[in-house]
Amino acid sequence: MSLPLKTAILTAALALVAGFTASAQTERSAGAAISCRIEKIEASGGVTLNAIAESHKAIAGTYLFEVQKRGGGGISSSAQSGDFQLKADETTVLGVVGLGGSDRLTYDADLTLTSFDGKLLCRHD
Repeated sequence: MSLPLKTAILTAALALVAGFTASAQTERSAGAAISCRIEKIEASGGVTLNAIAESHKAIAGTYLFEVQKRGGGGISSSAQSGDFQLKADETTVLGVVGLGGSDRLTYDADLTLTSFDGKLLCRHD
């Protein structure tokens, strides 16, 4: 494969990944196959985090939902992963993590979606 052809392929691949990743900044981006978010629900005694994916066309892939909690008792981590398959215009909860604790509770949560279209990262901290 010639150097100009390799350069053209690499440039196209980077543009695809950049376009897919940019969709994380907006709920729905023109042409993006999927978007994600981490929903926080507060209740007495703690917080629940929902990892949510929304498809704009039929798509399948894998997900990784990682949460790290810091509080008075130290640090704990949780990771959930699996496959997903969504129909066009479908929204689903891929994972749920409950965080009990005090008012001083802090956490970081990442949801990574990987499909043929690329990789998308949603972050909540």
